[in-house]
Amino acid sequence: MPDVVVEEAHPDFRITGLKVSSVIRLDKVATILRDLVIGEIGEIGGTLKSEINSRLYKTYGFPT
Repeated sequence: MPDVVVEEAHPDFRITGLKVSSVIRLDKVATILRDLVIGEIGEIGGTLKSEINSRLYKTYGFPT
């Protein structure tokens, strides 16, 4: 499953700016124009970034 669940108990949850536990859907990749972005809500910490990258590599078959 390519989803990454970000629970409130996750060590990086606070810096994400999310209000509740959320799911990052890695199989639903989309792009939007920069002009449509109003602002940022937070950022992805190192632990969460590693989890996302690992799932991306597995989902899309990128070489490691």
